[in-house]
Amino acid sequence: MNVFLDTNILIDFLSNRWLFSEMAKRVLMTLESKNEPSFYSSTHSYATTYYVLKKVYPEQDLRKSLIKLSGLVEIIGVNHLALLNALKDISFNDFEDGLQFHTAKRIPQNIDIIISRNKKDFKSSSIRVLAPDEFLLEFG
Repeated sequence: MNVFLDTNILIDFLSNRWLFSEMAKRVLMTLESKNEPSFYSSTHSYATTYYVLKKVYPEQDLRKSLIKLSGLVEIIGVNHLALLNALKDISFNDFEDGLQFHTAKRIPQNIDIIISRNKKDFKSSSIRVLAPDEFLLEFG
């Protein structure tokens, strides 16, 4: 199983927001324990995660955490084609979510599931989207 993690899942995983953080940690632990799936996210997600969390965490700690996370999650670069497709794809109301979708679509291993707390933003996704709790109910 190949799973793409949306930015909010990375932020939740690294932050201490009680319910969201615990859910994201359980998702990654569940998947890691099965030793089956591959986790993916985008360079855009990493940059956004860094930007959001640098306001509340010491920079060196945050950098170390992101480096450690990169051992679990393969980071896929946002390329020119994904960017153009996201700009042209008006079925996504939010450009960033379109960018995530089009980056996930170009991963050769074919993404099976996108995990996001903002499912509503992926209504037009041809890839199945699950919230963390839904994912844990089905695969946990």
